[in-house]
Amino acid sequence: MKQLSDYKKCLIIEDEKDIREMYVTIMQSAGYDVRSASNGENGVLIASEFKPDFLMLDLMLSLRGMDGFDVIETLEGDIEKYGDIAIMIITNNSNEFEVKKAYKLKSVRGYLLKSDLTPEQVLYEVRSLLVEE
Repeated sequence: MKQLSDYKKCLIIEDEKDIREMYVTIMQSAGYDVRSASNGENGVLIASEFKPDFLMLDLMLSLRGMDGFDVIETLEGDIEKYGDIAIMIITNNSNEFEVKKAYKLKSVRGYLLKSDLTPEQVLYEVRSLLVEE
């Protein structure tokens, strides 16, 4: 079983620039090696090279291109290429169907509503979810 210290590399996929930059700052301040992407396509490209230990993913990405579920499907579809990435969904989508759909995916460790949490609370929740495996 992985320990919290095993999770060093974080990828953040978030289309809202201010929120993305805020999460990057908080995760870097906590000592993580962080990369970020503003859309699913770039996030998948970064994941193939960076090989993150965990992903903070918004489900509702831009109207064109990959949404969060498309990103998860791509990453889970080729573990050799992308690695075994723990995924934390951080979104404003509280639709019960979407929450249930997310938890059925093997890589998803948690589903957080970003509107309910401060950045510090997001960091705490992400760390808690990573050690619960």
